[in-house]
Amino acid sequence: MGRQTTQEFDTEQSSTKSPLSSKLFTEQYSEQNLAKGEESSALVVTLVALMQEVTRTQEQILAQQRQMADFYQSTSDPLAPQRALEEAYQHGWQLSTFQLAQILGLSAKNLGRYQSFERFGFAFTKCGRQGQQVTWRITKEDGGTEQEAK
Repeated sequence: MGRQTTQEFDTEQSSTKSPLSSKLFTEQYSEQNLAKGEESSALVVTLVALMQEVTRTQEQILAQQRQMADFYQSTSDPLAPQRALEEAYQHGWQLSTFQLAQILGLSAKNLGRYQSFERFGFAFTKCGRQGQQVTWRITKEDGGTEQEAK
């Protein structure tokens, strides 16, 4: 019993295979590939769905990052809320609850509790609706009296 080299073993194995066993192996292999093909299709569909979910998540993260960047940019100027309010006042703009909450750094839910309130020398009064949002009229306090926009 001598040792066989790998080449001798391979040669012996290939010579002992019958044509019938090769054909049978090929048929089984084809059936397995067909089943794997169906599994592959299901995997591809799942992979595509996962990639779409990842894309949606990335878009949400980017939107949040933009909001944070806008917030930090506006907070880098400590007078940014007053400037925004002054501009809205000068133009006579009515602001939605969301817009006003964003400028004042408050939650929209908190603003919804008030009929009117004062901040930073401005008075805010609910005055209507814009879609589902309440709108606010801005007046300016001046020594105890309120002034309408010019």
